[in-house]
Amino acid sequence: MQLTKAVRDILLPAMDSNGFSLVDSATAYYEFGINDDSMRVIVDKNPWPPSELRVSFCYRDYHNSFSRFDLKQLSGYQCLDLFFNNKEELETKLERIANILETYALSFLVSIRDNHVYWGDRMRLRFSVNPQQQADSYAKKKLLSMSYESPNFLYLENQIATMRGESMCKWRHNFELYADEIIGLSSYYGEVIRRNYHAKWNSGVLVYDQGSGYPDADVVNYWNYGIYIPACRLVPLNLR
Repeated sequence: MQLTKAVRDILLPAMDSNGFSLVDSATAYYEFGINDDSMRVIVDKNPWPPSELRVSFCYRDYHNSFSRFDLKQLSGYQCLDLFFNNKEELETKLERIANILETYALSFLVSIRDNHVYWGDRMRLRFSVNPQQQADSYAKKKLLSMSYESPNFLYLENQIATMRGESMCKWRHNFELYADEIIGLSSYYGEVIRRNYHAKWNSGVLVYDQGSGYPDADVVNYWNYGIYIPACRLVPLNLR
């Protein structure tokens, strides 16, 4: 099979030189991992035509389970063309993937694995206690309305960017340092959404007629991925 040979000749050496070995494979599916199994890279072919390669990244999160994101979610790679029609194009696309992995994506994956933030039990407990009241206090302190409007969500994104800082290695320190601010911000974010959609709070979770929402998870996702993945925003899709 052309893909198997191309992966063996082009991708396998690049992954091997960066400490990754092939840990699983199937038809048009290749999964690479490192010795401690804290990171994996998956390269496969979309089963639906036209022929297209896909690249996904996994890392062990604080639950010791895998969190995942795709290469084409990242800024700068959303329009990456990984379609191919013949052997030559396939090899060219795999060479492009190998170059991206070696020059950027693998080091980025290490940084995310080692520095992603998460809600500890104490923060989660504090957030779950009367988030509506905490939201009101945050709004008064920051002179914000409770309106479901883009400027309010943009303000929250800017606040997170300021607290997060530019150095990824300080993310966890800063997340703990600004715990009170993050709890208030998350409560406000959730309360604005709750009012717009007439949801109810239940221990920090927004309960709708159909389904649930998790404001704390949205805030963490924006903290961890907001710089790198344009889709991870606090501004709702219908306000962008």
